[in-house]
Amino acid sequence: MFLLRAAVLADGSSPATEFFDGLDQRFRNAYLVRLRRFADTGTLAPRQINALEDGLFEFKLAEGPRLVAYHAGRRRRGLVVLTHGFVKKSPRTPRTEIDRARRIRQEVEG
Repeated sequence: MFLLRAAVLADGSSPATEFFDGLDQRFRNAYLVRLRRFADTGTLAPRQINALEDGLFEFKLAEGPRLVAYHAGRRRRGLVVLTHGFVKKSPRTPRTEIDRARRIRQEVEG
């Protein structure tokens, strides 16, 4: 149902890939299962995904790391782009992480 890909910036870097590769194996495995389920069905339980703002959302585990993403294109169907990841340390997603996702989306989408 969905194709997921990591954003690649003009300099060739991929913040989401770099974050994912640095995760502990148990977090990587949990995200692989979760992302595959999302790609196949297009949905997750509310505790596994959270709408942020401006079309951004975050994939989440019970603790720690989050992956921020958006639906690419005007139709908002088919392609989901992972912008970056971060370790959430407070109840609210920090403004800096939302702004970072917006900057990455702007660079990727033009």
